[in-house]
Amino acid sequence: MWVQKRATGREFAELMNEFMSAVKQNYGEKVLIQFEDFANHNAFDLLAKYSPTHLVFKDDIQGTASVVLAGLISALKLVGESLADHRFLFLGAGEAGTGIAELIALEISKQTRAPLEEARKKIWLVDSKGWIVSLSQSNNAYIFPGLGLGLIISGAIRVHDDMLLAASEALAAEITLEHIEKGLTYPPFTNIRKISAHNAAKVRGSQNI
Repeated sequence: MWVQKRATGREFAELMNEFMSAVKQNYGEKVLIQFEDFANHNAFDLLAKYSPTHLVFKDDIQGTASVVLAGLISALKLVGESLADHRFLFLGAGEAGTGIAELIALEISKQTRAPLEEARKKIWLVDSKGWIVSLSQSNNAYIFPGLGLGLIISGAIRVHDDMLLAASEALAAEITLEHIEKGLTYPPFTNIRKISAHNAAKVRGSQNI
């Protein structure tokens, strides 16, 4: 069986340019492109390159960050505190962890009205490998269906940080006192249709679309 060699370097960049140009030309500004299963080092480059000109999203980066932030907001309901009351340490300063850290800083800045640079001082990233511990079962599917739907029905042509924060806040709002008493930081996944609908509405209502 013959297997075509995967494009890399300049060939990969040219292929993506051709594809992105063709998609936008054929389907217009509002076509939503999800970089599924791209390696993170490529995905970050693609998001940085195409976010200013296309409606693009990477679930494993932005979706993960939104779900983690929602879990933190939910967990803090138990102790009656806010994100700004805490410091956050990341074991490993990889691209995905950096994306999560940045979204946390954005939410702290939004809640406190402090400059983003000031909010970032609450977060530390250690450049070493270690175990990653989650709060409970974090699943990107809590975010991306609702976010995608919200982008489509809003007619957005770009994905902005406010939309990711809105999705996180909508998910965290689904956590009830009963869930918290059971030790849950995310709502039951059986409610995903309702959760996605609320996420979509919140994303649609966010600013800068």
